[in-house]
Amino acid sequence: MTGRQVIAGTRRATAIVATLGLLAVAALCAHLVATSDVFAETEFSGAAFRAATATRDGGAMRDQAHAAVDSHALIGLSPASLRRTLGPPSRIGQRKRHYVWDLGEVSGFVFGGSGIAQLYVDLDAGGSRAERSAVYEPTD
Repeated sequence: MTGRQVIAGTRRATAIVATLGLLAVAALCAHLVATSDVFAETEFSGAAFRAATATRDGGAMRDQAHAAVDSHALIGLSPASLRRTLGPPSRIGQRKRHYVWDLGEVSGFVFGGSGIAQLYVDLDAGGSRAERSAVYEPTD
């Protein structure tokens, strides 16, 4: 064996080991993405919504509002329970049957459109229980 053959063999072995290492890292990353809670859907928590409101974290407020609407967590709650769960609403309208929580400003980066995202909760005709909830985002 000559010196050139040894160097070529060492380079080849290094390339093989590096490729196998990259494949192992890629497999580990795929496993972490598949099993990590970071990529899981947000679960609604009234405490998390109130904390986000206190710190004016619009992103967390919107995530929690979407989770509340998607899971129907607010449906059936009384006005007092809504206040305990979400904190005081930003506005109450329509004969005290329409509650609105401001979720922070949203600006459309690509398509324009900016404004305040809002969580709407409508009470039944008697004003005793929540029957509808929705999140409005200005880019919708």
